[in-house]
Amino acid sequence: MAAVGLEMHDLFVPRAGDTHSRGPRASALTPLIATFERDLLMVHALLARIGAGKMIVGSDIAAASAAATRIFEALAEARHVL
Repeated sequence: MAAVGLEMHDLFVPRAGDTHSRGPRASALTPLIATFERDLLMVHALLARIGAGKMIVGSDIAAASAAATRIFEALAEARHVL
């Protein structure tokens, strides 16, 4: 089982109210983390431009809005996964 990355508990469906559940595997959160990293980096770059007194064009505003939407959606998904 270790050769394919599984553990014994992976073979069984958790019982309702099972307090010994280990929670989601890291792989279930990987897409959410990737969304956070990509979009937060973009938002950080835009905030740095604003802080430096540079102009923000309409396409940057649209990109920031789309990033914020993806971040909020990823947070909602993370709450569902956890």
